[in-house]
Amino acid sequence: MGASAALELARRGRSVRLLERFAPGLSRGSSHGPTRIFRLSYPDPGYVEMAVQALIDWRRLERDTQESLLSVTGGLDTGPGASACAAAMAEVGVPFEEIDAGQAAESFSLDLAEVSAIFQPDAAVIDCRKAIDLQIDLARQAGVSVEYGVRVASLLPRSDGSVELITSGGRIVASTVVLAAGPWARPLAMTFGLDLPLFVTLEQVAYLAPVRSGGPIVIDWTSPPRYLIPAFHGAHGMKVGLHHHGFLVDPEDGPFPPSKTGLASPVEWASRLLGQPLHVAAAETCLYTNTASEDFLIFGQDGIVVMSACSGHGFKFAPRLGRAVADLIDGLDPKLPEPRAVKQVAVQPE
Repeated sequence: MGASAALELARRGRSVRLLERFAPGLSRGSSHGPTRIFRLSYPDPGYVEMAVQALIDWRRLERDTQESLLSVTGGLDTGPGASACAAAMAEVGVPFEEIDAGQAAESFSLDLAEVSAIFQPDAAVIDCRKAIDLQIDLARQAGVSVEYGVRVASLLPRSDGSVELITSGGRIVASTVVLAAGPWARPLAMTFGLDLPLFVTLEQVAYLAPVRSGGPIVIDWTSPPRYLIPAFHGAHGMKVGLHHHGFLVDPEDGPFPPSKTGLASPVEWASRLLGQPLHVAAAETCLYTNTASEDFLIFGQDGIVVMSACSGHGFKFAPRLGRAVADLIDGLDPKLPEPRAVKQVAVQPE
């Protein structure tokens, strides 16, 4: 998120410094590992529209760098939330197809256990590492100073409306600060006097073997939702996980090593889906920075633009949200979806 905002601001002629607490390729936050999902299928028309716009931005990034970032696989949505996704896509005008279990078995060799699904052909697997690196490379080319190993301790308002950053490398004064610190966003905002309604959970994913080539992304909208991502971009196997099934953590207690706790259920589901026994070839953890509604928290106030949280589903929107933040700083309407009604997110006790 920070890289996308820095790139867009530099493209608009702003002088930008991008500060990162950790080293390149960090695995302490949310945006690491080889793959992420891109999809147009959402149960909310506002997010469908934003995903359509994000796809245009991703294609622009591919053109600008002459690199491929999205491997198109198509996506299947099944379970209780699939009908809401279909309704939202129909409202926006995104094409999709309703298929039954027989069609899923014939077309994709998947066992949907006699339930129906919707297929959206534009879903893709994002090359996560390359996407971040390319945005940072373009940002540097546009004049952004990219500084690793800089820890921001506090943010202080100044009488002239600017913001003073107290960092491990000294003091910095900026006209505007974009706070895209993920799990560390809330404690940093509190040094500025803002208490953001965020909480952090530790989530786990597994990479499964043997690897089956091809096939679509699959999202099963049960509770909690579970997903399967085909193996692309150097992944150790097919990625599987539960969305919002982790427990509350303090990011300062990390890094958090993976374990097999909580992985049995998605592995069993994937084995049934693919009709063969699968085993965990590798596992990793990541941190979700959440709002209770799973909506993004993006707003500007007194020299700070907050660019968090993404509630575990924000990576696909990164270039679009970079534009939204730049619009906020330029005094323009970022045209983001209205937050939905707040719902409770179940978290497991540590």
